[in-house]
Amino acid sequence: GGERILPEAWIERATTPSEVQPVYGYMWWLNTGREQFPAAPESSFFALGAGSTNVIWVDPEHGIVTVTRWVDGAEHVNEFMRLVLEAVEG
Repeated sequence: GGERILPEAWIERATTPSEVQPVYGYMWWLNTGREQFPAAPESSFFALGAGSTNVIWVDPEHGIVTVTRWVDGAEHVNEFMRLVLEAVEG
């Protein structure tokens, strides 16, 4: 615990919105304006694969990293995030 794996500058770059697409950073999707997943904090970022059915969700605000596989539809992923945050926040 507590050992940094990625440099802080890399995280900052990955979560900086691109000029062309403000919901996309450096190889990661961003939750700019909470558009992608309203239940997740705006500071969250994501890797999406297989038609967005596989998701790596990083929520630095709560210290959460989750991986979901074969979840059909963004509304189900959003509900998963809501339930996780509800459990974490109590």
